[in-house]
Amino acid sequence: MRRLFLFLALAVGISACQISTKPLPFQVSMTLSKTAGAPGDTIGVLVTAQGGRILNIQCDFADGDPLAFPTGGARTAQALFPHVYNTAGNYTVTVTVTDGNEGDKVLTNVVHIQ
Repeated sequence: MRRLFLFLALAVGISACQISTKPLPFQVSMTLSKTAGAPGDTIGVLVTAQGGRILNIQCDFADGDPLAFPTGGARTAQALFPHVYNTAGNYTVTVTVTDGNEGDKVLTNVVHIQ
């Protein structure tokens, strides 16, 4: 009887300690440190994401090669992408977050460099 009680207590304890791995709702946010500046200024893009399996966060600054941050299937991720614009103009910053369960979410924002 003691063994049965000990076994049940252990089984209940183990099941209570298991961590949930249910996917989170796929949500993405993008925050720019500023939306206007002068040539040579640094603009920071902060991306926060959650989902089932976040695989990659990509940021395209519209003036060259995009930057990527692989996340390896995390449920939550945050990445900061700093960038310097050297030429005046209006640039559409595009963030793409890829979730292995839900596909891609794309966010955009415009930066004015004068």
